[in-house]
Amino acid sequence: MVRGLLLLAAFAATLVQAQGGLPKGMLQAKPQSWETETTQAGGHGSASYQFVGTLRCKSLGDAIVGVRTLRSEVVDLIQVGCARIECTDDLSCSWQQLDRGAYAGMPNDKSQPAIAVCPHDSVVSGYRARLRLAGGGPVDYVGELQFECARVIAAAIGAGDGKPDGGLPVSDSQRSWLPLPPAEGGAPATPGDAPWQVEARCAQRAATGVSVAIGTYKPTGHPVIQALSLFCTRAPQAAGAINVE
Repeated sequence: MVRGLLLLAAFAATLVQAQGGLPKGMLQAKPQSWETETTQAGGHGSASYQFVGTLRCKSLGDAIVGVRTLRSEVVDLIQVGCARIECTDDLSCSWQQLDRGAYAGMPNDKSQPAIAVCPHDSVVSGYRARLRLAGGGPVDYVGELQFECARVIAAAIGAGDGKPDGGLPVSDSQRSWLPLPPAEGGAPATPGDAPWQVEARCAQRAATGVSVAIGTYKPTGHPVIQALSLFCTRAPQAAGAINVE
């Protein structure tokens, strides 16, 4: 319980900033040369966004270990939580201190917060989403999210000698879904047996960023998370991202 309260406080500290408005940013988000991108959730039927950018950890060497969302009918705001991974000589890797990271989106008076954090030996390496159609047309938004944690199996492979960043190695078999719990009084969740229309994960490596696009939710006119994907370090002998049909 104490750990949960501390994490809540760490994430909540930027909420006041978020209510002040979404800062102008890149109008385009592309993976780095050493990254690849997973399948995108949402964003179909919309030709323009208010903001497109990538949520990354502030400190080089940190990894995404948690996610905070604010959600009403759809996901209104998303923020990443980051931590430095330390590994011992016997390749036992873990993180201790979570720090709030970048966010995108705008809460409204119906937004309810939810926080999900990986175990201390794991980092975010996948996601799945349920989409919501709204506005009387083929325009979809990110309605619900879950993130997948993968156990870290070795220290990060740093860039050197002109070679691309090797990323943070994770297990492809020791993974678990990290549901974002519904907040008390929040919007009703989709029934548990409803299909996840999009599911994707990074292969052999941790996620390096969350790519998001902010669009206007037609029923209310509020800015929301309309599209989302993950950036991943390219794994050796692999495309770097596994998309689950």
